[in-house]
Amino acid sequence: MKSFRILSVFALGAVACSVALAQSSAEKFIRAYYAKDDALMLKMDFVGWRKQKVEVSTSDYVSIGKPDKTGKAKKKTRADEFKEMDQILPMIASVLKSVTHVDHFTTGPTTILVTTTSSGEMKTKKLPQDGMSHTIGGTSTSIDTWVKVGASWKIKTTKTISDKLMIDGKPMPGM
Repeated sequence: MKSFRILSVFALGAVACSVALAQSSAEKFIRAYYAKDDALMLKMDFVGWRKQKVEVSTSDYVSIGKPDKTGKAKKKTRADEFKEMDQILPMIASVLKSVTHVDHFTTGPTTILVTTTSSGEMKTKKLPQDGMSHTIGGTSTSIDTWVKVGASWKIKTTKTISDKLMIDGKPMPGM
């Protein structure tokens, strides 16, 4: 009986270690995703950014914006995000900053919630509205839900909980 107890304790320890290693591996993968996302933005490699987004997000991915003054939050699919990016691309002269900091992981067996703070800054080309280029920057905090799909992890939702946008160092109107 004593040897059964020792064997049971050893088995439980092995299971706990394998779960911890799997979670550690998932966290490394997720951190690497955010770092690559930032690197692709800084290089203005939007083709690479789009490819990575397709590879690492679920087909039903949705981004949920911060609720507006009426309490409504705008939801966007991956296709909506790509369409929005395609509209913005012609106006971007350079990306000056793209940094994502992982603030917190909440890990479960098939779901990981990741709280991130992202900041970025870009320089626009001369805009037709005023003939000037502008610096647009911002910081946002989001909670990203990652789910286990087969042997890999994919991002299913991004929910913005706070954001601050600036244009030429001043708060963007309406924000």
